[in-house]
Amino acid sequence: MFNSKKIEEIEVIVGDFAHQVELRPDDVSGGYTVECPGLPGCISDGDTKAKALKNIADAIKVWTKTRKELIKEGITVPVKSSEI
Repeated sequence: MFNSKKIEEIEVIVGDFAHQVELRPDDVSGGYTVECPGLPGCISDGDTKAKALKNIADAIKVWTKTRKELIKEGITVPVKSSEI
């Protein structure tokens, strides 16, 4: 279960871009979930804050690479304009 009062907004730098992410502690598992709201579906987790932030940076890399590949195929993937 997540406690919305404990959400931390953090900037993660990946390549040349800064991405805003939301880090949430999971009160049940004791770990963390982290989401990049500007990239739909880009979510990760980790046992510690540091691991969750490393994992979301990796997820952002995969998300952006996949988006570029889909665009080459003519498929549109929505993002918030501030994220790219």
